[in-house]
This record gives sequence, structure tokens and C-alpha cells, in this order.
Amino acid sequence: MKTLLSLFGWKEASIDDYRQCYSMYGGGLATHPVVLDFIHKHFKCDEKYYVQKDSNGLLTAAICIWGERFLANDPCTPLSKYIRIAIPNDELIIPASPEAKFVLPIKSKFISPLNRKNLINSTYIFNANRRVCIAKELGNGGISTKSQKKYKDRLKRFLKIGGKVVDCESFNPREIANIYFSLTEKRWGSCCVDEALTQELFELIQPLIWGNILFYKDEACAFHFITKTCTFEHTIFEFIQAGMDTSDELQKHSIGSLLIWSNIERAYSQYENARYSFGCPSREYKLRWCNLQPIGRILSL
Repeated sequence: MKTLLSLFGWKEASIDDYRQCYSMYGGGLATHPVVLDFIHKHFKCDEKYYVQKDSNGLLTAAICIWGERFLANDPCTPLSKYIRIAIPNDELIIPASPEAKFVLPIKSKFISPLNRKNLINSTYIFNANRRVCIAKELGNGGISTKSQKKYKDRLKRFLKIGGKVVDCESFNPREIANIYFSLTEKRWGSCCVDEALTQELFELIQPLIWGNILFYKDEACAFHFITKTCTFEHTIFEFIQAGMDTSDELQKHSIGSLLIWSNIERAYSQYENARYSFGCPSREYKLRWCNLQPIGRILSL
């Protein structure tokens, strides 16, 4: 594999080289160097980093490969069943210059549409209709003014009966993790992540954790695990997992929809270049809030 990568201009590198390239061009949480380094310290991934450079020696792209077969955090890697932390990998955003063009001799069916212009050997048509849900923007062609008013009015009513909207920055990583574990269990019946590992990860990625938390009568009732990273052109929001109190008293207020609206409105209002991802179209509610974009597949050489 190393020889094949070398034929297409990829050079083996260090995590420092990868970190530098990510800081230049950005990516998602799954390709973030802090997350990769964390996983590598806890799991045997046989990781290797590779970079591309232009004729002036400037970094133009970087990848991390596990076991000489998979891109790091690719859903198809056998490691995915053992890494019990919530990492969004429905699309993999490769840190790359917008102008970079390269061949990648690694199989993957989960390449982000943000890398569409980078990858020479990719298709966004023949990929089993894999898609990613990107939240509709506010206004024409997106979330209509009428719908915006509806959700604003619903949120006001919720606030009047004892609800609160609190920025997650008001809490330390341990508090956020405990809210996440508790509300995920209430929503799904169990918390499927490794709580100790997740707690440790939250300590490391606290600056990346973003969004509002809904409270009712001073108790957290709805939380979305969302991270905020950046690419060269976008501020990336990744909605990873939802947790909420599903008691009858709260269900009638549609707190899940209220929190979705609260976070989408905040993201698009504060960041002109926001890109708010819900991941794959695994649930019907995502289709109400989102437009679909195709996921890319690397063509075998």
C-alpha cells in the first residue's frame, strides 16, 4: 500500500504534519487530529499518516490510514465495532486545499461532498444512493419565514411554562457528559457508548462541543451532541446524537423539534458559511429539516 500511495504522490508523514495540514484546511470531527490521537492511544489501529505537497513544498492534503486498508474512522473498518464513542463518520472530510487534485488508492464509500473537486478517482453517482443530510438554510428555498415564526412562537410558549435554553459552554465537560448519558438513556433506553472513554474524549474536545441545551424546571430535558469544526470554506456543525426526556409532560411540547430549531437558527444566524450536518438520512425527521447531498465513493484502481 505504501508503494501504491507513493506512486500517486503521497508521502508518509508524522502526526505533526497531519496536524499542520488540518490546521490549514480543516475537516470534520472524524478526521480531527485530536480525535485520531485519542483513538490511537486507546486502540491498536496500525495508523499511518500520509500527505501531499505542491511543487513549492506546501502541504495540500493529508490522510490517516488504519491497517493499510481503510481511512481512519471509515465505517467499514473492523475497528468500528470496538470503538464505542460517538464519532460522526457518515461522511469523511479529508483535510485538503480546495485546489488540490489527487488520486487516493484506498477504498471508501463515505467521502464528503466537500472533497468532490479534490478526488480524481471518485464517483458521487454510483454509490448505492448514499447521502448526507444538510440542514436547510433560513429563508427562501430553506426554512420558510412562516415555519421560523411557528418555531419561535412554540419556543416562547415553552419558556413561559418553565423552560430554558442554555448554551452548553455554561457547563464543564463532566457535566455535559452526564447530561448526554442521562438523556441518551431516557431517549433510547440505554447509553451505547463507553462512558469512561466518552468522558475522557469530552475533556479533550470541549472547545469543539457546541449548541444549546433545553431545561425544564431546572432539569436538562433535551441535548444534542454537536461539534463545531472548520474547513477552508465552511464552519462545520455535526449533529451526532440526540438525547431527551420522553415523559408525557414534555412530549406535548415537541422539545426535540424545539432544540433542532434553536440550534439551526443559531448556527445560520451566527455563521454565514455554516454547514449543518445531520449525518445519513436514517430517520424521517431529518428529511423535514434537511436537503440531501451525495456521498462519494473511491473508484478502485
